[in-house]
Amino acid sequence: MANTRNEILKAYNNRLKLNKSVMREVMSWFSVYVWENKHQKIVTTDRKSKSIITTRLTKRTDLSRRYLDTMFFTQVKSTKSRVELQEYKVVQYIENGQERFSFTLINLATFSEDGIVKLHTTPWLEVAAGLVCPEMFFKALSSEWVCKGDMCKVLASGPFKYLDFEQLNPKSLELHELEKLYKFRDKAEYLQKIGAYDAVADVIKNNVDLRRLSWSFLKKHKKQIKNVNSISLLSAAISKTNQYPEIPFTPEFLRTVAYCDSQIFDTLKYVHKNLNIGYVKLQNYLTKNKIEPWRYVDYIEKLIDMKVDMTKSIVMPKDFKKFYEELINKRKAEAERMLQQKFSDVAKKKSIFNTHFEGLVFIVPSTKKELVKEGFELHNCLSSYANKLAENETTVLFVRREDSPSQPLYALEIGNDNQIVQLRAKYNAPADNADAKIVDDYIKNFYVQKKAAMTA
Repeated sequence: MANTRNEILKAYNNRLKLNKSVMREVMSWFSVYVWENKHQKIVTTDRKSKSIITTRLTKRTDLSRRYLDTMFFTQVKSTKSRVELQEYKVVQYIENGQERFSFTLINLATFSEDGIVKLHTTPWLEVAAGLVCPEMFFKALSSEWVCKGDMCKVLASGPFKYLDFEQLNPKSLELHELEKLYKFRDKAEYLQKIGAYDAVADVIKNNVDLRRLSWSFLKKHKKQIKNVNSISLLSAAISKTNQYPEIPFTPEFLRTVAYCDSQIFDTLKYVHKNLNIGYVKLQNYLTKNKIEPWRYVDYIEKLIDMKVDMTKSIVMPKDFKKFYEELINKRKAEAERMLQQKFSDVAKKKSIFNTHFEGLVFIVPSTKKELVKEGFELHNCLSSYANKLAENETTVLFVRREDSPSQPLYALEIGNDNQIVQLRAKYNAPADNADAKIVDDYIKNFYVQKKAAMTA
């Protein structure tokens, strides 16, 4: 609801003064300027600064009145009845060689029991409703928040006096978050009282609809809110506890798996049933060791696939990362061994396609290693065909000259329909027309006959 003209003028006229200590802190952000030459040195101020800019002093140097820099900041100030956010524009300039500062109020937002008032000042120093961007690409009241003393104590006044700001990291708060906190401050106090501190931060930081947070909703789900310590995760957590009533979820684990699919819960039930490990003990193990749910599911599935004799020390190893990596390496090694075996078995059957034909040599690779080596020599992707060859999904032959049988020439792929899929030379270049004709004759007059005899 828009503020009335009287509310705006009242807030502006009764605004709190800018603290001198805050002014000194802000001025320390600016650089100190020094102009000098061989005969003279002019320092604009005696204040301390982390940055000193030195410039050559000449006869043309104008030190009468000169703009230097501009910054913005937001002062956070409070009384027992209200909290104010005052955004100022600070201009640093020099006048007769001395540093000067001007502080201009840009935006003002007040929070009190009577409501929120927002206003800004125009370039003509008039007061108007609403806030404005201090400059392009900057939101109102988004400049650095500063105050005299402890930010938590300053904010915990007026309408926020019963809130514990230590848990909300006030340095990272933004205006829209403080507004949201103001609107549900009574419920925020309730959440902090039951120990759900993270739930308050969750509401103001995430896109949680405040209309959901009725008193009946909060009291009905008090236990779940306290356990999950989050509002955005609450509905998912409630759904999981209803879906798996046999699992006594721990709060930490429930927060982790609230949006997970059924695999992790099926895995928990499997381990509990087959090894008699308590649900809570298993959840504490996963939480303590920071094991991602998907990784643990994958770990148990690999143990089952490899038919490992599972014990408590296996499903809950002290060094899970080490065990998991070793298991993956074993699985890879076993998969590679099986691939090599299948590849060799298929190659042995297809060795009948090896022959000399019209000046060319046709060779079926007998091992994966040979396939990789040929691909390296021809600078192509032959090595990626290992799985397809092992599953007999296609046929690949090395094609070479009779007078140089050890020198790779072409890679030939023949589909299961006895058609040429590709015939490529080095760097995937097309084959010579005469060689392509010989390869075509080889397939029609030799390959097809041998394949028919092999499948007969």
